[in-house]
Amino acid sequence: MACRPEAVPPDSRWHFPWRWLILLWLLPLASACSRLDSDQLRLCRAVLPALHPDGAVLSVRSVEPGRAADSVAITYKRDGSSAQAVTCIFGGGRLSADRQMLVGLDVDGESFGEIRLHMLRRFWLDEPVTALAAPPLSEEELAYLPQVSRGAALALQHVLASLPQIAIYALLAPAYALIYGLIGRINLAFGELAIVGGQGALMGAVASGMAWSGSPAAVLLGSLALALAAAATHGELMVRAVFVPLMGRSGQAILV
Repeated sequence: MACRPEAVPPDSRWHFPWRWLILLWLLPLASACSRLDSDQLRLCRAVLPALHPDGAVLSVRSVEPGRAADSVAITYKRDGSSAQAVTCIFGGGRLSADRQMLVGLDVDGESFGEIRLHMLRRFWLDEPVTALAAPPLSEEELAYLPQVSRGAALALQHVLASLPQIAIYALLAPAYALIYGLIGRINLAFGELAIVGGQGALMGAVASGMAWSGSPAAVLLGSLALALAAAATHGELMVRAVFVPLMGRSGQAILV
């Protein structure tokens, strides 16, 4: 007697993909939950050599978020002496326009002063050679970094750099397939909706960042909402002005 394969429940076909879609949506929010902003940490490390004479040997002992909002606290030693502390305060958090603007500096608990802070920004942080003078990573910091080969690091860099293009093509491919299935022609003008949606996402991200001080969740939701609204509005106008009048024509007319 032949054995018939068991029927697959309808729900099981959609359960696994939906879990991955939810995971992809949560990745940007999870990346925003890191304790320290890497750019703010880099700028704060670059401040240390400006506080000491040339030739001073600086070794970073620890880095952590400061007590103030959008701040970085660094504990370090100079030439093996006692530990010193620096707290860098920035103008905003992640996705904020002023997140790389140093607005305050405390050295061993004392404020750096507005005039000295302006001179530090103007004649030190804005110079290209500043990054070369920053102290190297300490053994404690290196211990938390994953060790990979040069080839693996380059491959990972190329993969991460290609993800935005892959995401765009992955979104456009189902749309092109849908249009081809409906009219039997490849309609390249459909990419216009992607451009309109991208512009809407950009404007939504900027507006949400200004309204909610660069909150990652607000920027993500704002860009998504405006992108969908812009693309849907443009699509509705295209349907009424172009596709409905051409509905009785051939696929070649729609393509032209």
